[in-house]
Amino acid sequence: MKQLITALALAFTLTGPTLAQEPEADESAEEGSPDDRQASFQQVTGPQVEDVPGGALLIGAYGVAWLLVVFYLWRLAGLSRRTAADVDALHHAVRNASEEKDRP
Repeated sequence: MKQLITALALAFTLTGPTLAQEPEADESAEEGSPDDRQASFQQVTGPQVEDVPGGALLIGAYGVAWLLVVFYLWRLAGLSRRTAADVDALHHAVRNASEEKDRP
């Protein structure tokens, strides 16, 4: 197993550069040197404004959050009612069992 891994690593190392794609020469890459960018600096005119519609997303996020909170509270209220009904049923069962026990 160790020899197989070594052979594969050696084969990959030897064939790797020939299989790799050479990056294509881009004309703009030659113009993008730091000296060229300094020489071609142009001042921005007018205000720069972000054009992201965040208002609708914010309202939607708050809406979803409130719906989750309302659903959670509705679920807790249902569980509370069910638990209260179970406790009431147990209370009546215990009272009836104790009354039957007290009867001769």
